[in-house]
Amino acid sequence: MEKMTGICGICCDQCPAYFTRQNDEETRKKLAEEWSSEKFPLKAEDILCHGCLNTSDKLVPFVTACDMRSCGMSKKMASCSACDEYPCAKHKRD
Repeated sequence: MEKMTGICGICCDQCPAYFTRQNDEETRKKLAEEWSSEKFPLKAEDILCHGCLNTSDKLVPFVTACDMRSCGMSKKMASCSACDEYPCAKHKRD
């Protein structure tokens, strides 16, 4: 399997949403139930991700709302670690 890393450093090839690209409908349904929230209600068809550097619509909906992804994409960087401002407030979690 190809190695992919998200802008924030997450290993895409370790993420269940990335694995569901193989038409695993049962896993998509399970993940949609587990990952749904009031802010991001998910359906099985939403659980399909080709990595956050992907510019098509094949992303889990909350990925498009990711501050780190938005920042990296706007700076045309494949990784936060390449940024002069790294680490920044976007990496700090309360």
